[in-house]
Amino acid sequence: FNNDAVAVREASVEILNTVVTGKADIAPDSIMADLHGEFDFTDLLPFVPKNLNLPDYQISGAAETKVRLEIKPGTATTWTASGEAILKDVLLKLTEKNIVLASNQVRITFDTGRQNIAWHMPGLEYDEEFYSCDGHLEGFLAPRISAVIIGRDLKISAEGVKNDAQIRIESLRAQFKDSHTNLSGAIDLDEEQFHARGSILLNTQDLPAILPKTEKAATNAGLLGKVLLRIASISGPLKDIAACKLKATAETQLLSAYGYRIKNVSLDYEQIDRQGYVNDLSFIAYKGQGLIKGRIDMAQKDVHYALRGTIDGLELQELKADVPFLKDQTCSGTLKLNVSVQGQTRDTKTIKGGGSFQIKDGNIWQLKPLKGLGTFLFIPRFELLTFTSALGDFYIQDGYAST
Repeated sequence: FNNDAVAVREASVEILNTVVTGKADIAPDSIMADLHGEFDFTDLLPFVPKNLNLPDYQISGAAETKVRLEIKPGTATTWTASGEAILKDVLLKLTEKNIVLASNQVRITFDTGRQNIAWHMPGLEYDEEFYSCDGHLEGFLAPRISAVIIGRDLKISAEGVKNDAQIRIESLRAQFKDSHTNLSGAIDLDEEQFHARGSILLNTQDLPAILPKTEKAATNAGLLGKVLLRIASISGPLKDIAACKLKATAETQLLSAYGYRIKNVSLDYEQIDRQGYVNDLSFIAYKGQGLIKGRIDMAQKDVHYALRGTIDGLELQELKADVPFLKDQTCSGTLKLNVSVQGQTRDTKTIKGGGSFQIKDGNIWQLKPLKGLGTFLFIPRFELLTFTSALGDFYIQDGYAST
């Protein structure tokens, strides 16, 4: 005891099956206390508010907590708390999504007077991969949050503000292997709506890891290339991308699939009311200029499409280098092609359509079924003849093309 003050040099009390030790200075107008204890998460669970709408989860571990508590009765801020918590052997299971997160140690610092919280997780384990996670929260009424997650092939940084049910994403940057994302936007949690803009640079070789369901198709196609997607705007329901309004462009210098190559690809795409519009898809294929336009109908379970395209000036001599059965054969000329098709994405046999073609200054007599035509017509050295122009029509039905 000292005049009007009391100094408690050592005290202990049992709270939630844990012995909390501390010391305090008690004055007429203030109380300052330093407390220390180690709590088991299972003892803390009954105090988690029920109105947080958290997903089903299971959690285990312990929290070693050091707190400085300041109490000033009669002031605007009656009490403040600052300190740190060291979380040990944390295991969190989100049962509905079958997600398991684990960390040997997490350090959290907090200061209610300054309204900030910071965290550092140097060894967060998820799906047999390890990540570090650091973040900071400032302001409790409308918290501003920044966070960084770094893994072997992954880096994500985000900054945003949460105000009631509104989340404003000021910056979301992500890098996965050789692919990059830079987005901004907002989310309305009450309405489950969002809007965003930004850009995505996708290395197609990363696609199977980003979207595992595409692995088989992407591997079979042998996709190669980097695609830059610029999203001018996207808005709509969080859980239904097909119902969103979207304006976007895409471009790539070189794209390869199934061994074929196209260059200088440029796409202009819009989407509204479950209808996608390919306003312009231009490219160069083997020196030929190509253009595709069309519509994609996503209003039904099976996505329907209707596309029309042209290519003019395709050099067959250039093309044959990428066609295995043509490499050792004579094949030359310039191709012009017009085609219109419609069908459903679920099955290539639903494709219907037709078109026309024209080949100028060509030699294609070694191709089946033309190879035996010279013998049939008794024309010597038939395979060396070059024609000025050849044209025809073709039809597509049940997965087959016929002339």
